Amino acid sequence: MNRISYLKFILSLFFTFLFVTSSAQVFIPFSFWQKYIPPVVNVFTVTDASWSVPLNWNSSNNSIECIAGGGGGSSDGGNGGAGGGGGAYSKTFNTTLTPGVSTLNIQIGAGGAGTGGDSSVANNSGPVTIVLAKGGT
Repeated sequence: MNRISYLKFILSLFFTFLFVTSSAQVFIPFSFWQKYIPPVVNVFTVTDASWSVPLNWNSSNNSIECIAGGGGGSSDGGNGGAGGGGGAYSKTFNTTLTPGVSTLNIQIGAGGAGTGGDSSVANNSGPVTIVLAKGGT
C-alpha cells in the first residue's frame, strides 16, 4: 500500500468514525490538548445560610453577587399607588478565601412592606463583609 492509499484509508476510517459517533456524542480529535476548565459552582439561596468554602476554591477566578430586597409600594386610596424601589445589586471579583477553612455567612434581605432588607455575604473568619447590597425604599 503506497502512502496516498494509506492516507486515504486512515481518513476514511476517521470520517466513518466521526459519522457513526456524531448522533450519540461529539468526537473532538486531539481533545487532550484542550485546557482544563474547572466546573462552575452556583449557590442560590432565599433564606439566611452559611456556606463552607470548598477545597477547589480558586481565589484568583471567582465572583460573589448579592441582590437586596425591594421596598414596599404605597397605596393611594382607589387610585392605585407607587411601586416600591428595587433592591440594589452588588458583585465582587477574586475574593481570597481559605479553602476548607473559611465559612461565609449569607444574609438575605426581605422585600415588601417599608424599606427592603439589606443582603450581604460575610467571611465568618473575619468577620469581614465581602459584598453588601442595600434594600430598596
